[in-house]
Amino acid sequence: MRYLFNEIGLTISEETVTQYWAHYREEVQAAWAISHPAKSNSIPIGLYGDACKIRQGEKMIGFFMNLPLFRPKSIRCSRYLLCAVQEELMYKRITMDTIWRYIVWRVNLLLDGKYPETDINGDLLQGPELHCAGQEIVPGKTFALSELRGDWVWFKDCFSFKSSWKGGTKYPVCFRCQARAIEPYLYYKVQRDSAVWTTEYDLAGFLVDQMPQQPSY
Repeated sequence: MRYLFNEIGLTISEETVTQYWAHYREEVQAAWAISHPAKSNSIPIGLYGDACKIRQGEKMIGFFMNLPLFRPKSIRCSRYLLCAVQEELMYKRITMDTIWRYIVWRVNLLLDGKYPETDINGDLLQGPELHCAGQEIVPGKTFALSELRGDWVWFKDCFSFKSSWKGGTKYPVCFRCQARAIEPYLYYKVQRDSAVWTTEYDLAGFLVDQMPQQPSY
């Protein structure tokens, strides 16, 4: 953000930003926007992830950032690669969780709009980073995460869904309900009175049954 706004000179009008939050908070009354700690003039940002094959048998995982209210003529100019990792070098959940931990820390700093006074582990800063501590990243501006996008493969990897077609009778096959390969919630019983239709997760149920108990880092 420092580079884009302070050096490149990218601009997004405050009027556009306040209209964005007013739309989601007042007109749409979206729960995520109403509960969001963002200020009415916090510039929205998005995070996006995807994978691609670059040659036979080699796959890269990419973490991207975008600004939903910045729409240049070429979409390529509004997508910023944060990190790319070769899939075969990733270890279980640990690699992705470690990258996300750093990104989340930086995004939360943008919400306050100031450089950190400690590092990600809470230790005192050393060297050049110490000179920026507490200063505004982009003078007069803050930023707020409002989008997290990707396909279902991406979300399954990010959130480590427990559901899987390979889970047999141990795990549900669906990320939205408790459909399983055993009674009474047989996934192939789709009649209106099937017991599985009563098991759709609410948020708390999703967190308990689908998400891992602890982060991996």
